[in-house]
Amino acid sequence: MSNNNSAEEYIATRNAIGDELYVQMKLNSNIFALSADLIDSTKLTKINDEFSDRVINVGVAETSLVQIASGLEQVGFIPVITSFAAFSPGRNWDFIRTSVCYSNRNIKIFSTHVGLGVGEDGATHQAMEDIAIMRVIPNLVVLNPCDYYEAKNAIKYALSIDSPVYIRFTRQPVKSYCFNNIEFTKSIEIKRNNSIDKNVKISILSTGCMLETAEYLYENIQKNNSRFTCSSLNNFGSIKPIDEKKILELKHESDIFITLEDTQLFGGFGSSVLEVICESHIPVIRIGMEDSFGESGDYLSLFAKYRLDNEGVLKRVLDKLKSQLIS
Repeated sequence: MSNNNSAEEYIATRNAIGDELYVQMKLNSNIFALSADLIDSTKLTKINDEFSDRVINVGVAETSLVQIASGLEQVGFIPVITSFAAFSPGRNWDFIRTSVCYSNRNIKIFSTHVGLGVGEDGATHQAMEDIAIMRVIPNLVVLNPCDYYEAKNAIKYALSIDSPVYIRFTRQPVKSYCFNNIEFTKSIEIKRNNSIDKNVKISILSTGCMLETAEYLYENIQKNNSRFTCSSLNNFGSIKPIDEKKILELKHESDIFITLEDTQLFGGFGSSVLEVICESHIPVIRIGMEDSFGESGDYLSLFAKYRLDNEGVLKRVLDKLKSQLIS
């Protein structure tokens, strides 16, 4: 995580809702957008202006958001429900579980303001448990795009399949990588080091907004300790289904895995990776929130305090490599 004052492009992934969902609603008159009184924050303003007959604002009532969407789906529409992740699925998880996923409804759940990047709104609004509570629900696809362009692709993918889908979007601007991943459930290999040496080989697996920090980690681990070599850097935009084939492929060429996420470690992305490789006896270093709530503050300071910024992640990884895994 770094400042966004360079020449590189930084865009909040939630902006993809206003742009890509707008395009999809122009193409398909069956798509409805629903809001729990957060039209501006979830980037539905332009959509509401042009498609007011297909935008429903239920007010501060997240459970009603799901129930109305379920009714719309049963008469042939494709509802997209939008809110902050702290509220949806934070407040309406049972309704999503029963009224959407148990019945396998074709409903899309777009949730913004995830992770520490919510910043000044504080711990109550920093949804860092959403991956854990959503990926356990049967029938639900869970996506976590790394940037604005992958978020647009995630929206297109979600609306192309007949399944309930959950997508998480950032409030804060994140670095753009401009991926054009046609098969969204497949991970993307960002960098690969094919040099063969006797060093300890590390594969980095990142999801969501942590990709820029993962890239920094890839470039700096060996500079700080010559015993380690990063063999590959990989982005996982889909948490469920997860790209098991890629994970098992990386297992055969790695001594250690490092996973990065801006969510709680318990039940999150790193846990998903562990579930795939638990019988292969490869060490995994998971980097994320360590069983802690966040707090109010600007997001860059929060990432630094909770050691999810570039330097903090690098130090955590090097400390774990030295003290826990390498004798």
